[in-house]
Amino acid sequence: MHEMMIVVAVCFLVVSIAMFMDLMAGLYKAHLIKEVRTSEGLRRTANKMIVYYGSICMAAGGDVVIFLSNFYDLIGLPALHSYPLISALVSLFLLACEFLSLREKADKKTQRRQAEARKLIIDLLKSDETRKLVESILEKRK
Repeated sequence: MHEMMIVVAVCFLVVSIAMFMDLMAGLYKAHLIKEVRTSEGLRRTANKMIVYYGSICMAAGGDVVIFLSNFYDLIGLPALHSYPLISALVSLFLLACEFLSLREKADKKTQRRQAEARKLIIDLLKSDETRKLVESILEKRK
């Protein structure tokens, strides 16, 4: 059981490092594209921590139940008896999510800014003030 808890602790540590790297990458990329950093992103990270740590805790609980019930012995896999397989699989899934998040973050921010700029240009072109300004410029050219 002691070895199981060590593996679960390592799972917590590795997922924590991945979340921290994702947060730092997000802050750095926001800085690069000069996007304002708000507390909203930090709140999302806090919410993500709660979900991720809760997931690992539930997986560890499942591993403890499996360990206490000797489930792996019953199905003929005694080598897995003291290994927290569920916690490890959940941690691998969370690490994959963080890896994808690191890759996507810059693209999504750039796309969001482009969409905002596109909307602003369209709104400007539709406005009466812009139409009047263009008409006055054309009249002065004549």
